[in-house]
Amino acid sequence: MAEASGDLVRAAGMPSDPKALRLWWGALDPSVRAGLLAADGERLVAAGVLGPVEYEWHAPDDGAGPFAQRPPGPGDYAKGIMAEHLLVGGGTFAGFTDAARHMQHYLEATGEPLNVDVDRFLRDDGTLRGLVAEQISKHQEEWRQTALDAYAQSGGAPVAVPVEAVRHRTSDPASQRNWYLAIGSHAFATSGVVTVRPGADGKPRVSMQYQVSVWDRYNWDPGKSTPIAGTNIKDSDLADLHQTGLAKEFDLTGRSTPVTVLLPDPAPGPQNVGEHGSGWEGGRVDPGRETR
Repeated sequence: MAEASGDLVRAAGMPSDPKALRLWWGALDPSVRAGLLAADGERLVAAGVLGPVEYEWHAPDDGAGPFAQRPPGPGDYAKGIMAEHLLVGGGTFAGFTDAARHMQHYLEATGEPLNVDVDRFLRDDGTLRGLVAEQISKHQEEWRQTALDAYAQSGGAPVAVPVEAVRHRTSDPASQRNWYLAIGSHAFATSGVVTVRPGADGKPRVSMQYQVSVWDRYNWDPGKSTPIAGTNIKDSDLADLHQTGLAKEFDLTGRSTPVTVLLPDPAPGPQNVGEHGSGWEGGRVDPGRETR
């Protein structure tokens, strides 16, 4: 059965490139999407089909400019040592584990993307959880109706419709010091699919499987400073490390474990709260600008 479902996904032409996957998934017929998810949903979700199909993140600015644009001097090496001891070592000691991890990766100067633990980000940051719930609450009826329209057009065959909502924010420097230093301003999306299937009573059953994705460009912009461990660190000093090749800017990205919630008929009164603070019954699935 697993081999047969894999053959179905391969026959549908699922690409491996992330951008091509996004375009492919968005162009599929809703009933084909539902069939593929039923046949091999775990593989598709692991590949990233719950991410946005319309929004594509790009770094908001050029950061500190070209990498290694000038040779380092003694003062630059001193700045690197300061960053290693104060920001990596001191940050780890102070419990700013993500901030220290991201600085360490910066100092390794590979420029390779780094994964963000979005599940823990959501657990730590109640404001982010609230914004995710707000996105779902704001768009749930629109998303539900779009999926029901596709279900009617399919003649009652199961359908799956991509949905997404994107927002930009900055972590609070007081209550979320670790995440403020680790990721600062960033984009996040609540996205996934709304699926409609015939229920046991013949009525359509509407559910949504979604995840939260986060993107940022780790860089230090001249003209700002950040107080850390009693020392005022100039962003320009840290930007110098990139400009001299002693560190290198990189992309931060990550996505949460998928969650499934039911989208019942609108009804007055309070509703149950799901895993990420959304207002429906639902739970974590164990298989990882605004709206459409």
